[in-house]
Amino acid sequence: MGRMQIVIPDNLEDKLRKKASAEYGLKKGSISRAIQTAIEKWLKTP
Repeated sequence: MGRMQIVIPDNLEDKLRKKASAEYGLKKGSISRAIQTAIEKWLKTP
C-alpha cells in the first residue's frame, strides 16, 4: 500500500475532517478512507 504526505490549506483540512467524521465516524482511518473515495471519484471523471 502506498503512502503519501500532502499539504493542504487549514480550512480545507477542517472541512475534510468534519465530512470524514460525519460520513465514516471518528474511527481511525476515516480520513484516509474519505480521501481514497474522493480520489477514486476524481479519477473516474473524464
